[in-house]
Amino acid sequence: MFLSTQRQSAKAETALRLQKFKPTRPIYLALFIALGGAVFYFIIANAKLLQSERAQQHQLIEMTNAFTKAYAQERANSGVVPAAFRRIGMEHFGREVGQSSRSREVPVYIRMPGVPGLELETVEQNRQILNYIRAMANSSLPRGKEETRLEQGKVIARKIVPSLASTQTCVSCHNEALGYQAYAPGDVMGAFVIETDLTKPVVQNAYFSLGAFFVILFAALLVVGRENQRMQSAVDALKGRVEAESYAKFLASHDSLTDLPNRKLFLRRLNADVAAFHKGECENVLAVLIDVDDFKTINDTLGHDAGDAVLKKIAISLRAVFDRYGGIAARLGGDEFAGVLKVCPGGLLPDDLGSELLDELCLPFGFKGASIQASASIGVAGLDHLADTGPMQLLKAADIALYASKRGGKRCARVFDRELRKKFGRLSGLTSALPDAIRNGGVRAILQPQVDVATHQLVGFEALARWTHEGQVISPAEFIPIAEEIGLIGQLDLAVLQHAIVLSQRLMETANHEFRLSVNVSAKDFKTDAFVVQIKRVLHTSGFDPRLLTLEI
Repeated sequence: MFLSTQRQSAKAETALRLQKFKPTRPIYLALFIALGGAVFYFIIANAKLLQSERAQQHQLIEMTNAFTKAYAQERANSGVVPAAFRRIGMEHFGREVGQSSRSREVPVYIRMPGVPGLELETVEQNRQILNYIRAMANSSLPRGKEETRLEQGKVIARKIVPSLASTQTCVSCHNEALGYQAYAPGDVMGAFVIETDLTKPVVQNAYFSLGAFFVILFAALLVVGRENQRMQSAVDALKGRVEAESYAKFLASHDSLTDLPNRKLFLRRLNADVAAFHKGECENVLAVLIDVDDFKTINDTLGHDAGDAVLKKIAISLRAVFDRYGGIAARLGGDEFAGVLKVCPGGLLPDDLGSELLDELCLPFGFKGASIQASASIGVAGLDHLADTGPMQLLKAADIALYASKRGGKRCARVFDRELRKKFGRLSGLTSALPDAIRNGGVRAILQPQVDVATHQLVGFEALARWTHEGQVISPAEFIPIAEEIGLIGQLDLAVLQHAIVLSQRLMETANHEFRLSVNVSAKDFKTDAFVVQIKRVLHTSGFDPRLLTLEI
């Protein structure tokens, strides 16, 4: 079985729908998770480290101030603490803080430069820090600051806290040393500058983060790999489901044997092309009906495999022709095919299309070592030859052309022309008038005598349907097929039966003798139980003896 362009389009659509479900490669997702985890660990670890160092820096300042204050209270006379003593206390507590951090070996440096540069005889070498201390001294609300910087390849956590002139004795001592009135109580005389070298613990945290990266990467590869397999299984299941749905959708509008559009899709295209004709988008619309000649004989003599091969070969040929002109070919069922296409100005003529189709369809082909010569009857109709340019009228015209083609000896193509249009007009008129004729008693019965050839005696009658329309007697061979086609054959048979019973009863009353009555009915009447009920109702109402009635199929 070959694939049609529609089925290929359905598969392409399925592939596009499944692209968004394509599983991510495990290595990329695992690397992303591991990198994120390592960075997160590095940030949190360093944040905790910095928080701890800030607390220790604050503790160092508090310890230094407490030590100096306690010593000053011991010197009750003046309360002045020598600068060298303060320096000794700062160095002592700085060493203690460093020793408490021995496991990390974090160096801690503390100094207390003054504004002019004489506080504790310490001169600040860092111009940026010195400018900041001077800015604090000139501010009415001095504030310290904390910063973490990368200086000379080291990670430095720095804390700067203003040193205020708390007592008059402290102010007098400094003013005397400077030789002028530089300070007053509450002024900024300098600052505590505490620096902690965090290079080594930060590097250690980087190593730990690298180790965490590989641990998380290994774990993520295991988890992501497992999830990827689960997702792949889900995608495969979804893919199978979508493909099944797409194929089911394809089968709903296409023939399973030939992959041609089915009747439903063909009628949809026919309606669309006729609508385009009415909008002036094309010059004409051609409808084609094709019937394989002697298809039953092929099945009976060569087998159903050969019959299927013939249908596939015809489908290929039809698709090639109609694709060439932008139309579609369809299989309506059994050995019946159809096609429809729009014709642009100066485009394809109906006669040319019929000839081209006939040439394509009647080419011999090989099947299991044998050559099969298939043939077809073709009917072509165009909207430009119709008074009523509806899709069903166009299809009916093509059907009339196909019927004429078969009556012409098969293996030929017939175009719906003026002669067939006249016949089509008569057929349309009869189709429109027949329902009223059945309801109003226009279709009546005549009784044809049945005689015993041995005794030459009258034994019964056969009821024959007759219809006179507009003063013209219409042959049953003409109106019976119409009734079957429009679904009124059951009503017609009942109307003929009722009238035949009335006529038969009159004759039996006159002759004082029973006669058998034979009535022709369509085989379609027996497809439902309703017909049997209706026959019983007619017999009950008329009182006719059912033993005298014969129904002929």
